[in-house]
Amino acid sequence: MAGLAGLFVGLSASSKYNGALAMLPVVAAHFLYVRRPMQGFQWLVLAGVSSLVGFVVTTPYSILDYPAFLRDLNFEIHHYSTGHPGMEGAPFRWYVLNIWSTGGLLFPMAFLG
Repeated sequence: MAGLAGLFVGLSASSKYNGALAMLPVVAAHFLYVRRPMQGFQWLVLAGVSSLVGFVVTTPYSILDYPAFLRDLNFEIHHYSTGHPGMEGAPFRWYVLNIWSTGGLLFPMAFLG
């Protein structure tokens, strides 16, 4: 299951880079499931490797043209961190306020859950 979860994380990140955040629940599930941190560590490694495989298979130019991929990735990181027309100011604050205004108490309850 860990390999499949990792694969889907890689596919998600391939379609939209912030899909890589889907790895956070995989890691959290691992540490919630095991009693000792190193118990079952190979499954966490399998999830990581399979996510990389899923990403590279569906985004081959991340390897074949690594300099261009890195340049474009840095552009997107800069773009999201500084905003764009219609999204001036602090994007993190805007997203938090938007989530709060649309989800209300679901946001903190989901975070606590």
